[in-house]
Amino acid sequence: MVDTTKNIDFDNNDQIRLLTNLRDDIRILLHSHPKGIWFRMLPKVYCMHFNRDIHLDLFGITNPFLFLDYISDIIKFDLPDNLNEEDFIIELNNDQKQMLQTSMQYMDLKLRRDFLFKMLLQNASFEKRGSLLREICIIDEHLKCINHETEASPSPKIPIHEKVALRLQKIRSMIDFSLNYLLKTPSEISDNELIELYDNSDEFIRNLIPLAQRLSASTK
Repeated sequence: MVDTTKNIDFDNNDQIRLLTNLRDDIRILLHSHPKGIWFRMLPKVYCMHFNRDIHLDLFGITNPFLFLDYISDIIKFDLPDNLNEEDFIIELNNDQKQMLQTSMQYMDLKLRRDFLFKMLLQNASFEKRGSLLREICIIDEHLKCINHETEASPSPKIPIHEKVALRLQKIRSMIDFSLNYLLKTPSEISDNELIELYDNSDEFIRNLIPLAQRLSASTK
């Protein structure tokens, strides 16, 4: 799993550098591994490639779901062929199964896999979500395109501070959704785990806000 146990005292400049470079590092790493990288092996592969650790704890990222969401717009999720998705889908209620079936009829393969993956994580049991998370392979978003699709023209470059703000907004929404779901399934998570998740999400937001403000001020 992603290493979040290190406690190293970086100053603000180091934090900003790590935050702004992390996504580029992941893209470079995945480009060097076109078949993808097992998520559980990412810290080791990252360290071997860049000769440094992923210090996610500096940004309050102590939950692998948060990290996957942080890089979700630059990667694809791939699940092993031998993973029995029916084991997870069977836990959905009838309305969720119908929504899954209807939605997947109009999606290309990438969207179907992403949608299915998110549905599984949101609705499978706590134990199975952990099992599924360990089986994720992350792949560069532009690799393994279906039918050799032509890559779209690059979008205009967005200032770093705006990217941070957009990611912050998306992650906050994801946290709110996760907490809302967890509150409805008390048997799957203890009070202490729920409190820890609250604390971690608040710490994550507290770390990102001043960095976004500092980046914004530096571009004026």
